[in-house]
Amino acid sequence: MNRKGFTLVELLATITILGIIVTIGGVSISSIMKNAKNKEYELLISNIKSAVETYYQECKYGDSDGNCSTQIELKYLLDNGYLSSNGEDGKLINPKTDGDITSCKVSYSFTSDMNFKINGVTDNEDCPQDADYNGE
Repeated sequence: MNRKGFTLVELLATITILGIIVTIGGVSISSIMKNAKNKEYELLISNIKSAVETYYQECKYGDSDGNCSTQIELKYLLDNGYLSSNGEDGKLINPKTDGDITSCKVSYSFTSDMNFKINGVTDNEDCPQDADYNGE
């Protein structure tokens, strides 16, 4: 008798192997997505820092009276062309939380070694906080 088909053991082995492959793939994709969001967040912080520095330079040494606010809402930076939106309707979105950070505020100052330092001001879990801005 010539039977065609798979035995139960062959089917279970195939399903087990496929399950392992899917699990490994899922973990890899999850890790890649998390790393991409972290890189996008770091880029956003870098852009915010550059925008604030540009604002300061233009305010301090440009045509204004030199009375620059040391606390700035990100919406101001967006509306005046210092920052570009990364979300719908001209909003800034935190890539880590997918929250709107347009209304978040930052402050800036100079450290003792004359480095530019930016601090998060707004108490909101979506808004970038102090540690996110430190350094060069």
